[in-house]
Amino acid sequence: MFYKVVVLLIYTVIPLPLYVCILIGVVYSLLFELLSGSRLDSHYVKPFTKLALHACIHLLGVHLFILTQIRQRKTFVKVGQSLLAKEDLEKEMVFKDQMIESVMPKKYAEELLNTDLRRPSASLESNCRTSNATTAGRSSGAESTAGILATQQGPNGGHGSLTINTAPDYRKFRRFNMNVMPDVSILFADIAGFTKMSSNKSANELVNLLNDLFGRFDNLCRICKLEKISTLGKGYLAPKVYKK
Repeated sequence: MFYKVVVLLIYTVIPLPLYVCILIGVVYSLLFELLSGSRLDSHYVKPFTKLALHACIHLLGVHLFILTQIRQRKTFVKVGQSLLAKEDLEKEMVFKDQMIESVMPKKYAEELLNTDLRRPSASLESNCRTSNATTAGRSSGAESTAGILATQQGPNGGHGSLTINTAPDYRKFRRFNMNVMPDVSILFADIAGFTKMSSNKSANELVNLLNDLFGRFDNLCRICKLEKISTLGKGYLAPKVYKK
């Protein structure tokens, strides 16, 4: 029994290649037979039977070794795929941040990234609240309409006054950011004759041209310490604040 356990541990526990494990197992089997053959045994076992038993034990060890390797390799592949997916997600997030910062002022871009894009569950919860509130508002509106049409009878059988129930508006809109900045100059750059120029250019050439032009404007904004507002088609907006 001890011999079987040792052979199986050689194949499953020791982190060695398969051929090394087989070599160690065969040497251990030979030593075991040499040392145990010197003892007197009341039950005589034929050599062919012993050889078959040793072969079965080693085949079982090889089978366990292969199963262990398959399980470890599958785990390695899954971990590698998760790391690659995480890296791609981080690259996509960085690209999205750069794209948003290129079309919006830095201050508002940071607020947008910190509030909306970083917490999708919050926006989902807001949509759920809005839809529920709208449904509740519709039902309340139906009840108020019924209240308008119904009249209350007075103590003498006459008609009383009409009661009107107004349902509160629970609609929730996106928060609007607006700051007052005095003494601000806004630069608006436009391309003269853009329609005529774009008629003889392909879409790729036109996009590359605008990308290069707006990239130069971004560089000038960094040099002159301007804050870019947005890019509107072929127009470019950038303000200059003289007093903070």
